Amino acid sequence: MTLDRGIKIQVVDSNAVSLPHTETAIAIIGVASDTNATAELNKLYLVTNSAQARSLLGTQQLGDTLPLAVPVPQRYGAGKILACRVEGGASVEDNVIAALELLPTSYGMFGFSPDVIMAPGFSSEAVLAKGLEIADKVGAVFLSTFPPGVSPTDALTTRDNPGGGLARRNSRLIICYGHLKDVEDENNLEALELHLAGAMARLDSLQNYGRIPSSQEILGVSSIEPPISMSYTDENAESEQFNDKGVVTINRQPDHFVTWGDRNSSFPEDLSPMSIISVVRVRDRIIKMAEDRAQKFLDLESNRRTGNLLATSLNDGLAIEQRKGAIQPGHLAEFLESESDYPAGKLVARLTFTPYTPVRLIELKPVLSLTISVGG
Repeated sequence: MTLDRGIKIQVVDSNAVSLPHTETAIAIIGVASDTNATAELNKLYLVTNSAQARSLLGTQQLGDTLPLAVPVPQRYGAGKILACRVEGGASVEDNVIAALELLPTSYGMFGFSPDVIMAPGFSSEAVLAKGLEIADKVGAVFLSTFPPGVSPTDALTTRDNPGGGLARRNSRLIICYGHLKDVEDENNLEALELHLAGAMARLDSLQNYGRIPSSQEILGVSSIEPPISMSYTDENAESEQFNDKGVVTINRQPDHFVTWGDRNSSFPEDLSPMSIISVVRVRDRIIKMAEDRAQKFLDLESNRRTGNLLATSLNDGLAIEQRKGAIQPGHLAEFLESESDYPAGKLVARLTFTPYTPVRLIELKPVLSLTISVGG
């Protein structure tokens, strides 16, 4: 059905960097089987603190995924988590897919849509297909991690050729490799996607504009499972091989682990800026900013003056983001009168903006100069 009243977004070119908003909204779907959990099945809940999470989801039971998942991004300060509890058992995958379909209702319920979507422990083609469908609808990214039983070699082989499941190529899909042991209980394995989502939320809250969520400290963990070879200089290290195949993984600093990778799963086939994680997220932030500003002009008189006022408001929004260091100078919002239709009540505006490309490789060329003196 054609939209004839409201705001229609047509993305022509998407060159941008990560823009902040008040707080990153993270959606997590999973199993919580504790009989003391107060959350109803198949219902969205806004979780803002750890005490609320414990009350809603109960304690971890065998086969659960949600009670341990929600606290991980909270460790990074995430306070805007949409949690949906589903029933386990033989139909659990169908239940996860049904829960994903609830996410577009979050705007009507809470006034926002998720920016990041996860269903930890569920990475089948059916789940990914539905997750990406919903992510595209609400303007989010979908995170998924290879299961802990998959070896680095098998995971890398999976990414060799485009296909279904975790072999998918999609700019909204961020694939991770690695699980981490909770420093307080090493029996608890935490999927890297949960830490990556937390890092995204922390960067946005700190207003570190233009930053990709790579090289961010991973909090509250002791070791990784399974082990992988890590390096910043060896192209054959598994950490580098994963990055070469569009997978975010883990690297090491002397006293802590860090997230490692700046590309989404469309890489390496797609070498454009749209394969950079932050660019996709920024496109969504710019669109949402434009939507918020455009809404104020609905129902005003359809004429040139309103169109020019719309362009002025959009330019103000872009200027604010430039002053924050988010986008480069030279951005522009312009009213396209030739494409507008006053009698039909249609106004058209175009936004153009340019990214700051993150540094991916630093090449060092040391030169050793020796002076040798012989004799007295």
